Amino acid sequence: GVGVQGKSTLAHRLRQRWLQRRAQHGAVVLYGRLDESLLLRKLNNGLAGSPAAREALNSRDALRFRLRHALTSCDEQLLIILDNFEDNFEQEGGAPRLVDGRPLLTGAVVQLLDDLLFALQGSADQGQEHRLLITSRYRPVIRFGGQGDGVLAVFQLDRLNAEAVQK
Repeated sequence: GVGVQGKSTLAHRLRQRWLQRRAQHGAVVLYGRLDESLLLRKLNNGLAGSPAAREALNSRDALRFRLRHALTSCDEQLLIILDNFEDNFEQEGGAPRLVDGRPLLTGAVVQLLDDLLFALQGSADQGQEHRLLITSRYRPVIRFGGQGDGVLAVFQLDRLNAEAVQK
């Protein structure tokens, strides 16, 4: 949704609640532009208590397999937040480039997101319960494994009032 509606505030509150649930819950927050080195650095920091997962992240396998192995072998359930994801859209004249009325993600981010979704699905198949939360002003077109939209649940938020922010 549009700016100043509380998307980042809500993501922060969800992160706090996620971490309070159990000792085996961790969270990784990536803000703005996403790239492979940032993703790996943040995940390495977030998986500090899981040597097997960190070893998998630093292997020489393709990124999608490193991520899947790390998320499958880690000892905690991660909440991965991609906040202000609108920074990852192709730009044209200072605004997101639109095709058929929808903004386009940069090619590099499409591949990173596909690898991350592949890893999350693979870890879910092994009983892990990691979560991905994306905040954005615009609804991205996300295709995973050729399945198109519908792989992810998308929620449009109304502006949070002061009382809701305090909760």
